[in-house]
Amino acid sequence: MGIRLSFRPCDDDRVLADWAGLSGLDRLGAMVLCDAYAERRRQIEAEYCTPQLDDEWEERELADMAACYILHAGDDHAPPLPHLWPETVDAAWWKPSTERRDLVKAAALILAEIERLDRAAWRAKRNTQVAP
Repeated sequence: MGIRLSFRPCDDDRVLADWAGLSGLDRLGAMVLCDAYAERRRQIEAEYCTPQLDDEWEERELADMAACYILHAGDDHAPPLPHLWPETVDAAWWKPSTERRDLVKAAALILAEIERLDRAAWRAKRNTQVAP
C-alpha cells in the first residue's frame, strides 16, 4: 500500500517542465515549495493580503504569525489564540487546520515576511542614493 499525499501541483508550466528530470524525492520537495507559493497566492487573491498591506506589518507580525502556525501545527489542543499571536493582528486570522495545512500557511507567511523585508531594503537603498 503506497502513501497517499494530498497536495495540489503547481499550475505553472515552467515549473512543471523543470520537474521532468527530478527524482521522486526532489519532485516531492519541489511540489511542497509550490504548495507554499500557491498558498501565498491564495492569501493575496482570496484574503486580499497584498504586498502593500504586508508592508504595513513592520513589527515582525508576519513572522510571528508563521511561528504560531509552526508551533501549533496539527495540535488538537491549540489555544483559541496563541500567546505569540501579534496584538496588532485580529484574532479572526488565526485559523488552525491540519498539521500539513498549518505548515503550508506558515511557509507562505514566511515568504510574505521575506518579500516585505526585501521591499523595505530596496526602498531604503533607493532612498539613500544621491540623485545625479
